[in-house]
Amino acid sequence: MLKKAVKSVLEPTFNIANAIYLDNYYKKIKNNKSSIKDIDSAIKNMKKALVVSPHQDDESIGLGGTMAKLNKKGVVLDIIYLTDGRLSEDDIVSSKIRLEEAKKACEIYGIDKNVVLNFINKTLLNNIDKLAEKIEKSIVLSDYDAIFLTAPYECNDDHFAAYKAILKLAKEGKIRENTQFYLYDINNSIQGEALNCISKLDKEEAEKKWKAYDFFKSQKYITFSTLKIMDKKKLNIDIFEKERYEAAEIFSSLSIEELIAKSNYDNNFRKKMHTATSSIRLIKFLESNKKYRKLMK
Repeated sequence: MLKKAVKSVLEPTFNIANAIYLDNYYKKIKNNKSSIKDIDSAIKNMKKALVVSPHQDDESIGLGGTMAKLNKKGVVLDIIYLTDGRLSEDDIVSSKIRLEEAKKACEIYGIDKNVVLNFINKTLLNNIDKLAEKIEKSIVLSDYDAIFLTAPYECNDDHFAAYKAILKLAKEGKIRENTQFYLYDINNSIQGEALNCISKLDKEEAEKKWKAYDFFKSQKYITFSTLKIMDKKKLNIDIFEKERYEAAEIFSSLSIEELIAKSNYDNNFRKKMHTATSSIRLIKFLESNKKYRKLMK
């Protein structure tokens, strides 16, 4: 209780420094990127999209505003949660809370189908084959024009496992060849050459994302006020008509061939990466993560 009270006092102060740092951080990315595609042009050709979310809240952090955009554009949007919120076998209470929070978020985004697999948190990486099998049995993968998933550079093992499971299914021919993949950013995992797509969010889209943030009261390890600042500052990557937008989300857009080719790159450095969801340690961690930017292909 004391720790929470101290954090609530320190958080606004740290976020002043975070806002200044992030403003410059994303401006520098803009200066180093010659071409980043706007996802709006791709959405015109989407009819049905799938979001693969390892945990309840990953979808909102990585692409909440884009989900609101997809819904507004008439794209049928499904989501599959790979874990059910449990921290242990008998942790029914946490599961019930987390799933209820996610249900509220899904209603905001206009999700058409919400699927939950019964894996426990922090168990996915040791169960890739079983995970891939359950994904295939739970949804018709060939239905989707686009699949949104976590990146191979995620320091979180469950996030990395989500990528590995979808990659396995792609290699096995379980996903149609013209599906486009969008790797989304949670823990500073879309940098360098990997960053090739941006989704600029208008006020309505951004506010739906931030309203969803408010639902995840059980999340004790993520500072959503800091994530909101990051959402806003990502607009500095693409300042064209910036005044029309409130925030942005970033992706690595890949064809199925590019997704499979990416698996040949070394991504062991991900274990040395740090999370990007804490107000107090954000600057320190992002500075450390810069060392690996050139390795993100």
